[in-house]
Amino acid sequence: MTDTRSNTQRKIIGREFPSEEEFNCMSDLENTLRENGYGNSDCEKFKRNWVIRAINSFLRTWYHSSLTEKPDILTIIRSVQNFIKPMGSFTLGVVEKTSTLDLLCLAPREIRRDQFFKAFASKLDSLQKVRELALITKSSVPVISFYYSDVHVNLFLSNVEVSFLLGNKSIDNVSIYNTMDKESSLSFHGYHIAKAILQCITQLENFNLALSALKLWAKNRGLDNSKYGYLGEMSLTILLLKICQSNENAVVGILLSKFFKEFATWKWPLPVKIKNIDVGIAMKKSKLTEWDPLPKRNVVDFMPIITPAFPQQNLTSAVTKSTRSIILKEMERASEIMEDIVAGKLSWDNLFESFNFFDNYSTFMVVKTSTNMKMNLTKWIDLLESRILVLVKKIDNLYRVQETHLCPKYYDSYSTEERYWFIGYKRNSYSHDSDEFDRLLDAFSKDVQSKIAEARLSKDIIFSIENQDTNELESVLPEDIISEIF
Repeated sequence: MTDTRSNTQRKIIGREFPSEEEFNCMSDLENTLRENGYGNSDCEKFKRNWVIRAINSFLRTWYHSSLTEKPDILTIIRSVQNFIKPMGSFTLGVVEKTSTLDLLCLAPREIRRDQFFKAFASKLDSLQKVRELALITKSSVPVISFYYSDVHVNLFLSNVEVSFLLGNKSIDNVSIYNTMDKESSLSFHGYHIAKAILQCITQLENFNLALSALKLWAKNRGLDNSKYGYLGEMSLTILLLKICQSNENAVVGILLSKFFKEFATWKWPLPVKIKNIDVGIAMKKSKLTEWDPLPKRNVVDFMPIITPAFPQQNLTSAVTKSTRSIILKEMERASEIMEDIVAGKLSWDNLFESFNFFDNYSTFMVVKTSTNMKMNLTKWIDLLESRILVLVKKIDNLYRVQETHLCPKYYDSYSTEERYWFIGYKRNSYSHDSDEFDRLLDAFSKDVQSKIAEARLSKDIIFSIENQDTNELESVLPEDIISEIF
């Protein structure tokens, strides 16, 4: 009998029934992820839904008590039951034990931002289940970060018109930005990004398995800190979705193989986009700033990954020349390993092997600060980290430096109450000038001192920065950090 199906039909049908080898590869991945605490967990989903309900109830009660002197608006919002919208990976169903729960709090305009980030945060901090609460209010998107029970939560705030709270107008429509101030718009953007991504995914279960694998790979290879110029969860999500758009029915092993091969050889800084957006004339005239693909003075987009919702933003604006080089080297390594995994020659453990930062560099800049401050510790750490990131870019621009690598995690010594950051770097073979580095260290110290004065922090803050070779680290670091590193 002649097969009258089209080539496309045969291809699609064929991809719906993976081979036994592909099933085994997928099963091995699920087991490996589970062993590492990754992969979807029904228990973790239930726990986060419970956390959302608890915070929403507490927030609703606080709104009511805060609006007692404004009875008109209080009467209107009493009928509103839900003031919280989940964002991020939770909306995609990718929920692991270590997953952060990003929540957008919708508030009537009568609730001031300073009320939320001071009075509400203080009330929240008094709850028995809340610990390690930190206010990050100086960033473009302010956030209350804390643990509720053992779930890490980020709370964002957007003030909206009452009509959106009541459901008379849809919050999914981009016209909502015309009713918001800039701070609320930037916070709300994450909600629209999550919605846009979810609409683009056709094979959700397969997608989530591949995304969990990418998250574990990024974590173990030291690439999961977007603040430090690496790849955050949302960047990985968009890159993976780009691959899925042209490989809709591929099994997870093929998806990951194509992912690493495609982006290791991508013509950066050509931007990665998964969706073209036409928001209409009204939104084009809005005051919201979108990512501009045209070259800009003093701004270089080394690895632009663009959000699929208005206003479009570059998620990887913190990527530098060196961090892009590090990411691409890791993708090349992963691409080679994936070929052998798909062929049955290697296991998934090879892909997820941990990267040892300290084995890859012989020279480091070591930044140290005391953490026994009773006041303004979070503010001080945020300030110091921001100046460290500036320093890394300056080192990166030195022509004698081949590569700069800020360790994606800091180290706390509980014996000495100190925190350490490490910047590994490689000089060009012809570089012998140490004066350039000494001047940079001196400039960094003066820069931080001036920022301490501007922020009106204590003059007694202790910090230092030194150049150290690998063989010197063991003699200058506390024992608890030495045991963790080596």
